[in-house]
Amino acid sequence: MNKALLFGLLGVLFVSCRTAPAAPAGADIPVDLPSALDRARSAVAEGAWGRAWVLVANRAETSDQKTAMLTDLEANFAREQAAAEAKGETRKARDLGATLALVRTGVWNPAEASPSEPESSSTPAQWLQGTATVVVNKGLKVENGAAQPDIIIGSGFFVSADGLLLTNHHVIESEVEPGASASSRLSVRLPGSKGERLPAKVVGWDKNLDLALLKVEYKPPFVFSLSTVASA
Repeated sequence: MNKALLFGLLGVLFVSCRTAPAAPAGADIPVDLPSALDRARSAVAEGAWGRAWVLVANRAETSDQKTAMLTDLEANFAREQAAAEAKGETRKARDLGATLALVRTGVWNPAEASPSEPESSSTPAQWLQGTATVVVNKGLKVENGAAQPDIIIGSGFFVSADGLLLTNHHVIESEVEPGASASSRLSVRLPGSKGERLPAKVVGWDKNLDLALLKVEYKPPFVFSLSTVASA
């Protein structure tokens, strides 16, 4: 499989942390987080085309903006495939062809792998089932004389069948730093949920690598492993 697409997928799961913006003083309105299209545009600006496609393709509603962006992303994958063929990069061109077919049809049908290139039996739909949104609710903060929600939102993916979840250290930093607030709550939201959250706890972290390991009482239907990455 095209490794650029895989790491694009992992990128959207792994490094898309964001802080919920504060509402104007005195306003009683929901927190307005960036839309999937907004984040996809940011991914395109960074050259992360695979991540952008995942964000747009998983946006349930239809719109002219979504259609236009999917068309642009498809054209980019086609250009990349043509460039790889011109350079004689056979494997890259083959993998990009499979990625392009996925973009056009929604079906992952990779070319037959050689014995030295084991084929993954998992699918993008299964990968999404191995992800979760990490939510750190630190309560309220006072800005301009008004109390506002103090929430950090990140993402992660399950790495064990007993609920170990890998995320970023900067997402949960407030949970492990000295003087952490006792009122802060760490939880995860699963794909397809309607806002329900499961409590989580930090079991390990590395600030230098910006990694953290969480434990959730949940048995994920899909688990990411080194073999998942190696076979993609």
